[in-house]
Amino acid sequence: MEANKANRKVVITGGTRGIGRALAEAFLTRGCAVTITSRQQAALDSALAEIRECFPQASVFGTICDVRQYNQLEMLWTYAEKQMGGIDIWINNAGISNPMANFWELDADAYADVVTTNLIGAMYGSKVALNGFIRQGHGALYNLEGLGSKDNRKVKGQSIYGTTKAALYYLDQAVAAELESSNVIIGALQPGMVLTDMVMSRYRENPEEWKKVRAILTTLSEDVDKVAGNLAEKILQNRKQGARLVYSSPIKLMVKMMRMMLVKKDSKENIQEDREP
Repeated sequence: MEANKANRKVVITGGTRGIGRALAEAFLTRGCAVTITSRQQAALDSALAEIRECFPQASVFGTICDVRQYNQLEMLWTYAEKQMGGIDIWINNAGISNPMANFWELDADAYADVVTTNLIGAMYGSKVALNGFIRQGHGALYNLEGLGSKDNRKVKGQSIYGTTKAALYYLDQAVAAELESSNVIIGALQPGMVLTDMVMSRYRENPEEWKKVRAILTTLSEDVDKVAGNLAEKILQNRKQGARLVYSSPIKLMVKMMRMMLVKKDSKENIQEDREP
């Protein structure tokens, strides 16, 4: 990309909370201009007010955008380009999760809602961003992948969400092949396990399931700001077509699992000692 690292103009869909919000703040910390979006005006206004309070000198903008509507993503490009004086990086972050339930137990409407937001929305955003970048001769597009996109791991109750991310994984690779000789690049972001509002929302109506997974999720999860800072730096440095920027590695996960097992072992031994006369 042509812009100086400290002056990049970044668009993040759904950047009012979770990973998107943390990425926005990470880019602002590094001197970039950022435009975020939300479906809801109240959420957007609140996020912008909080961000501007923390970064009073930063260039941060926001607009309403429903990624399920292609014309709204076109309007987002126009708005962000005007406000920031250009766009260098576009991140398709907006996404939702289905309730924790077996595939056949979910409402049919949930299928369409998750697929349209996570997959079609990312396709729409990718098309808008790529057309804009190709016109200007440079730019980088990143799609936020997740469960279902990097390994064969399956999570019961997340069949629809995981399917959209698996499809996104293929899309990223296929488009990277199509852009092979271009100055425009596409990449994927793999933040690993972060306990964002979206992740926690899966368990709000299923507290029993949360009790089962709480220990392992809290052990494996990472601090959202730490993850975002790491990914933002990698995005600003990346020049590779089709790069998959990963925060958590198998080695990191293995170390965390071993620590959790040791803690459980020590806990059981302490309980046994307390019970002995």
